[in-house]
Amino acid sequence: MPVFCCCFVLCLQVAVPLGELDLLPLANLHSLEALLVNAHNPTFFQPLVSAQLAAGLTALTHLGISGCPLSCLSRIGSCVALKSVRLVCPGDHEQELGLSEWAALGKLTGLTELVLQNARMLACTEEVSAAMSKLVKLRGFDAELWCVGMVSALAFCTQLTYLGGGWQQDGSSVSGVTLPHVMVLRNTFGSPPFAALPNLVIVEQLSCIDTYAFAAMARHCTKLRFFESVRAPLISSTLPKHMPYTGPTRDRTAAVMALSALTRLSHLEFMIETPAELVALVDAVDTLLPHGFRHLEVYVIGSSSVRLGTLTQLAKLRGLPYLILQLDSESADHMVQDAEGFLSGLSGIQRVHVMGLSSEHVAACVAAQHEIEEAGLPCPKSLTIS
Repeated sequence: MPVFCCCFVLCLQVAVPLGELDLLPLANLHSLEALLVNAHNPTFFQPLVSAQLAAGLTALTHLGISGCPLSCLSRIGSCVALKSVRLVCPGDHEQELGLSEWAALGKLTGLTELVLQNARMLACTEEVSAAMSKLVKLRGFDAELWCVGMVSALAFCTQLTYLGGGWQQDGSSVSGVTLPHVMVLRNTFGSPPFAALPNLVIVEQLSCIDTYAFAAMARHCTKLRFFESVRAPLISSTLPKHMPYTGPTRDRTAAVMALSALTRLSHLEFMIETPAELVALVDAVDTLLPHGFRHLEVYVIGSSSVRLGTLTQLAKLRGLPYLILQLDSESADHMVQDAEGFLSGLSGIQRVHVMGLSSEHVAACVAAQHEIEEAGLPCPKSLTIS
């Protein structure tokens, strides 16, 4: 079992199953300030922190454990010096916090960061509100899933600057409740309560956002500057659709066009599924250009009905500093049929990066770029094909 120990930090990386008794000797490290344990093993999953261990770690300020159920939270109420708690659980072990877990959290009044990757916060009970009312120093809180009613409990955390996780409706009325200091919404999906988050600057989307919620974002979050998508590095196919492919087309396109109200928006990533969405997106971004919009990423997903005629709508974005366009194989086939005309049409955009092309598509685009330059026709100042 490799161990790295430096000053007051202990990191354990283990490949064999661990139990709470295996860590019990650490209780003698009374000056330990940070304990990080990576014991992820999907076939062996049990609490790793005992009450006896927690009672010995009186100086602990940072606790991070991978591969431990949320029930271990009930054991750490004695670690009152804790400022950061990060629990990462296997993906198929989503859990809700019980009364004992909330009671223990309520004792950690110095917490500034709480990351519970697989926690489902689906009920705003009196016990939840009582615990949250004591976490007044909390600046960041991540969970797997929130119910909208939890906004009422989060309102106690007046220093909260970021939230992470998806949202679902639970019939709660939180009208008039706001989280004014929250500026970042991470890994979000579902029905985020944008009306309660008027000062958002960054939204990081993990999966589909409800069409109604998407439109509400444009109405309420007027300070938004970055709308980004979470994806695995270099695997753009994992980008989420922005809205579920359900409901009337009119509602979906209206939600996209509503982005034009976000006059502080400078960075937008959007996955296109229909021609109407792309037309609406171009109109919205064109409206935003005079306000300083700078960076647009458009991803055409597989099996979409977007063709060359629709893609040429992007030529309207004259003055856009940077466009990233990722095509699926079918839309790439259509694009290379008139690569010269299409690429020349993007000449009003300063920097263009066309991605997701096969080697044949790349060769055709490079040849088209050469022909454009040889003919003295307009072309983007910086053009990258890959």
